[in-house]
Amino acid sequence: MTPFTKGLVVGLGLGIIVGAVAALVLSGPPAANISPARIEELNRKIAAAEESRARADKQLEDFQKIAEQMAQSFQTLEKRFNDLAQTQPGDTAQPAPAAAP
Repeated sequence: MTPFTKGLVVGLGLGIIVGAVAALVLSGPPAANISPARIEELNRKIAAAEESRARADKQLEDFQKIAEQMAQSFQTLEKRFNDLAQTQPGDTAQPAPAAAP
């Protein structure tokens, strides 16, 4: 191998290594490559998700209130039915038949 060929191989090897290091240093961290438009898009998606979550939380609270009101109404209706069954004339003191499930 001639001295020129040895120098060429060493130069190419060093050039590849130096080039790779320079490319990594100059490109910076991957997060720095995100465009401002992409950041705005992601922020809009986050805001939309937060709004959706707030709506879902509100709907859950409303549903819980309605379920509580329905339970109270059912208990009131059940009490009224039992009171009505006890005050009817000709009551034979037999329990009312249970509703089929």
